[in-house]
Amino acid sequence: MRRILLSISGLALACATSSSPTHLSETQRAQKDAQQGYQDAANSQKHASDEQQKAEQAQQDVYAAEKALADAHTRLKLQRSKAAQAQREAGQAGRDSQESSARSQDEATMLQSGDANAGSAPVPR
Repeated sequence: MRRILLSISGLALACATSSSPTHLSETQRAQKDAQQGYQDAANSQKHASDEQQKAEQAQQDVYAAEKALADAHTRLKLQRSKAAQAQREAGQAGRDSQESSARSQDEATMLQSGDANAGSAPVPR
């Protein structure tokens, strides 16, 4: 009984290790197909990884652009505020100058009218 069992085991082992040429080429083809599938998957993963890196860089670029825009907007508001203040100051300076010119004109007119009333007396200096 033992001999028969060993003989059957040996026969099964022999059959498993000695394949026919057709079976071997099918095995090789399946193995090649599996390797190609693995390579395709690895290439797809590499491509996906590259695209993800590009997306992350684009997101960083967007963040940088948004920050630059926010900074520019802040500078614009500040500059507009400064320009408005300068306009107010220029307007006040213009009004002050007009008032000063009007006073000087009034003083000159009073001096001239006083001179006309006093005759041709020289004005002391």
